[in-house]
Amino acid sequence: MQDHHADRIADFVASNRHVLGTLVVHCRYGQSRSAAVAKAVASYYGLWFPEDYEYANNHVFELVLKSLRQQGEA
Repeated sequence: MQDHHADRIADFVASNRHVLGTLVVHCRYGQSRSAAVAKAVASYYGLWFPEDYEYANNHVFELVLKSLRQQGEA
């Protein structure tokens, strides 16, 4: 995951947040990267995410959360 990938995710979520009732996040294996994206989105928007889930990729989480914050400042 690179900055531009996280920016695309943040752009998509921000531009669709008013019409989304549910957001499904997935990747090839669906364990760490997708969980990190879901955790970042939940964290940014103040939504629930299981506190005991340990497998979210921290690098992906930080990149997506940073991009969401920058998107919110724009």
